[in-house]
Amino acid sequence: MALLALIVLAAPAGADTSASVTASVSVLIRSVSASPPSIVFDECGYVHNNPSGTYAALPIPNGECGSSTHWVTLAFGTAPSSLAMSATPFVPSDGGTPWALCSSTARADLPGCTGAAAHNFLSPGLDEARLNLSSPIAAQGGDVSTTPDCPWRAAYCQESANGTDKINPFLIGPNATTDPSLTFTTTITFYALPPS
Repeated sequence: MALLALIVLAAPAGADTSASVTASVSVLIRSVSASPPSIVFDECGYVHNNPSGTYAALPIPNGECGSSTHWVTLAFGTAPSSLAMSATPFVPSDGGTPWALCSSTARADLPGCTGAAAHNFLSPGLDEARLNLSSPIAAQGGDVSTTPDCPWRAAYCQESANGTDKINPFLIGPNATTDPSLTFTTTITFYALPPS
């Protein structure tokens, strides 16, 4: 006769047991970048009197300028977004009196320009400037304020994931300037906000 002894090892009474699962998630990033990072308004003139590009600097009163760069390209992240933009007043190189941003027609976030009406629009007055941004889908553009918003119809500001857009900045200068500086600078900021 053979005896077989069986030994069973069991967890002590009341001992905890566990199991684990590793979880991962992919993320969508809402972002925007601009290229080139800087431009110069260097194609200037009086559009209704002289062809644009007559001058390399802004003529005053109420000269108009585009940039030889023509387009600023915006690249968006992996999440859909709604584009908004803002700009600072044009600050002179000596830090003196800036040119306030104004609009051809008064808006809640942007005062109307105080200069004379020309071609059914208000022109910038003393120490004022209009900064107008257009894109291929918003060809007429819109005046930019210091508050982030979409200066076009909301549908024009919806951006797809991994998409690109092009922005064409255009400046209409003041009818007179208090500050004698020969260079004024603004910073245009683009925002990728949640889709509206």
